[in-house]
Amino acid sequence: MGLSDGAADKAGNRYEDWWTALRVAELLRGEASRIRLEPPGRAGDGIEFEIEGNDGTWCDQVKDVPSRGPWKLRATGTILQAVAGHLAGRHKVLFNTVV
Repeated sequence: MGLSDGAADKAGNRYEDWWTALRVAELLRGEASRIRLEPPGRAGDGIEFEIEGNDGTWCDQVKDVPSRGPWKLRATGTILQAVAGHLAGRHKVLFNTVV
């Protein structure tokens, strides 16, 4: 298992920032028409941001897995519950993890 808090937390935040920057680049290249960072209310449940791509609405969730150790089935179920509303709304969900 990796480190938790401190440096690991900062690394996880940096990874999330870089992932967001990559998705914003899609907006700048015309591959997306809109991005909503940390949408308020239910629109933001379980996601970091929502991006309107040429192929539909994507809801992205970014997690720093190494600092928390191996995934357990319970954690996966919790995450799926958090994004269930997005899936029901026919949005695509991208779950991105640090490896």
